[in-house]
Amino acid sequence: MNDNTRERAPETPAAGNGSAHDIWLAATWQFIGSQLPAPPATVVELGCGEAGGHIPTLTRLGYRATGVDPEAPQGPGYQRISFEDYRPGGPVDAVIASVSLHHANDLGEVLDHASEIISVGGVMLVIEWFSEDFDEATARWCFRHRLRDPSEPGAWLAELNDEWAASQLPWEAFRQSWLDHHQLHPAAAIRNELADRFVTTHESTGPYYFPDLLDADVLTEDAAISAGEIRPGCLRYMGRKRPPGTRRLTAHTDERLERYEVRPVGWVASRLTEPAQAPRQGEGAPPAWLLLSDHVSEAVRDLRVGERIIVLTWLDRALRDELSTIPGDNPDSPPLGVFSTRSPNRPNPVGLHRVQILAIDGLSILVSNLEALDATPIVDIKPVLDAKKER
Repeated sequence: MNDNTRERAPETPAAGNGSAHDIWLAATWQFIGSQLPAPPATVVELGCGEAGGHIPTLTRLGYRATGVDPEAPQGPGYQRISFEDYRPGGPVDAVIASVSLHHANDLGEVLDHASEIISVGGVMLVIEWFSEDFDEATARWCFRHRLRDPSEPGAWLAELNDEWAASQLPWEAFRQSWLDHHQLHPAAAIRNELADRFVTTHESTGPYYFPDLLDADVLTEDAAISAGEIRPGCLRYMGRKRPPGTRRLTAHTDERLERYEVRPVGWVASRLTEPAQAPRQGEGAPPAWLLLSDHVSEAVRDLRVGERIIVLTWLDRALRDELSTIPGDNPDSPPLGVFSTRSPNRPNPVGLHRVQILAIDGLSILVSNLEALDATPIVDIKPVLDAKKER
């Protein structure tokens, strides 16, 4: 958190003091204030509600802040329209959504628009309800406390308790019917939609129900969560805008990805013919020839004997379905994900070989210490840069 927000962040009122709205805003500011860029960044609060959300605090701290909600207060700093219809004058640095996404009519449309208006590198801050974790033990813990009158703004647990009693249903059946009736999105769906559009940089859980409890505060609820008596009800999320045109890869999206064609620029000629013959990292590997194709003749012209180059190959005999391996074939070592190793077996088996040019004969280049097998396709050749250029 920057020093400005730490010094002036509102303090959370004690249990029973202040409205549920004020208690919630004060408690959630600690997370929001710690993740926002410094003032005078441009911040939009999605679904600020009729009480105005965090906009007064943001404005006081020097942010260019706008609250967007059909029920927003009238006056400067607010737009009384749906978020999907909001058009800022330019890219914004951050969008805040505090307990507003779970009842969005079209969650994908709302988050698409958030992504559209956030600047490159800008942030999406979300505080949401983990409705699917509101199990019977958590509900009964809440209902044992003194609850705010349902007529108070922001109070809801007392009314929910009354509806459960009247339904005479088991808690899980009642909870699901209540969520379906109000068409509320579960936190899992919100997280998935966020991850499709933003790079997640923070995700945590914590207390949620305390503003509605007259005889318990955020510390009381946090202690119950730590003791395993109840489940955390609050999701705290921060993500940064993904580069334009990219989406998160999932089991559903990777099947639709465009396939890319790699054309070999040549082939390896080596006395190594079996994987078991190839030494690790080229140490002790024999010299080998790079037999390059005619179509890359111009690309070869400036290579010189003695230069060090990086040869990229396509390890066509490697396994492509291996995602973890024991490094060095040491049975006592724990397995590592292949992206943390130089194993040839990996989803896209690209070989990386740092070698020195020993001789050049037209399109045939003799190099040192190349562990690639005979007839391995060559994908590319790059120079080894000096330390300064490598940075």
